[in-house]
Amino acid sequence: MSLGAFVSRDTTTPIAKSFPTVFAAMREKGVKRIIALSTAAYTVPEDRMSWKFYGYSWMPYIMAPQGDAEMKAIAEQLAAQDDLDWTIMRVPMLTDGHASLNVYADVLGPGHVSAQVSRASMGRWILRELKEGRWIKKAPEICNQE
Repeated sequence: MSLGAFVSRDTTTPIAKSFPTVFAAMREKGVKRIIALSTAAYTVPEDRMSWKFYGYSWMPYIMAPQGDAEMKAIAEQLAAQDDLDWTIMRVPMLTDGHASLNVYADVLGPGHVSAQVSRASMGRWILRELKEGRWIKKAPEICNQE
C-alpha cells in the first residue's frame, strides 16, 4: 500500500503473477497443500452477503486498489488449481488481538461477519486447518466472533 498506488489507482499484481512459479515448484516437489491470505472482498457463489458487508467490501478497493487487486488475483489463481489442496482465507482487518479469541470460519452470511481478526488467532486457526483439512478447495471468511 502506498500513496502513489492510491493516487494512480494502480492495480498491478506482481505477487499474484509469481504464483505460477510457486505452483510449478510445488508440483515438482510433490507438495499439494497451500493456504493463502486474501481479502474478504473476494466472493464465492455460496456467500450470502449482508448490506453491511457489501459496504465494507468496497473499502479495500477505494483505500488500497493495488492491494485489493493483488489479493483477489491471488485467490483467483489458487481457485483455478484443481490438482492442489488449496484454502483461501478471506480476512477483514488484521489486528494485534490475543490468540485466544474465538475464530469464525464460514462463507459470508448475515450476522456472522466481524470487521476484524487477530493475527494470533488466525495463526491458531491455520495450524488447526493444516491438521484437519476442513476447508480444502474452499474460501472461508475468517474473523473473530463478535
